[in-house]
Amino acid sequence: MRTQVKIFENASTLELEKELNEFLNGINTVNVVDIKYSQVAVSNGGYVINHFSAMVMYAK
Repeated sequence: MRTQVKIFENASTLELEKELNEFLNGINTVNVVDIKYSQVAVSNGGYVINHFSAMVMYAK
């Protein structure tokens, strides 16, 4: 088996969750090695921009 990586990025946690669930429903989740989650917040002229990402490592 080879280890694969799939990266997801979105400005909305709900959309990121939806994308992750759709991906996980399409693979054998027993093969998931790890999932990493990250959030970045950037301030721009008084506005805060959030960006969310997740990386799924899985065996294929």
